[in-house]
Amino acid sequence: MQNRLVELAEITRSGQRKVTRAELADAIVEHYAGDAIAAAVGLIKIYLPLMAELREVTGRHSPAREAQLCPEALAEAIIREECDGDPRKAVISMLGMNLAVTGELRQLTGKRPYERSGVVH
Repeated sequence: MQNRLVELAEITRSGQRKVTRAELADAIVEHYAGDAIAAAVGLIKIYLPLMAELREVTGRHSPAREAQLCPEALAEAIIREECDGDPRKAVISMLGMNLAVTGELRQLTGKRPYERSGVVH
């Protein structure tokens, strides 16, 4: 399962071609044993700390507000209200949001997100 994600990362790094969000979303859902709802929740669990870091960098940090956010409830609301009940659309949407926030953080800080914590090598 993770092999497909690794394969897509290698394709991107090598510059062979661009990997589409749909391809990446499919690989992520596959990683979650075909459960698109679990994949959406997993991406939200990545997104929330990214947004917290972005708010901290921009001076709009609100730990109390962010502590109230529940990834499962957020995923359910996104699927229901923004993605016509389609969990796969939510995975693609959350993937796009994660990429956008990651790009903005990189632009503001000059570092890759999670670099400070040593997660990214």
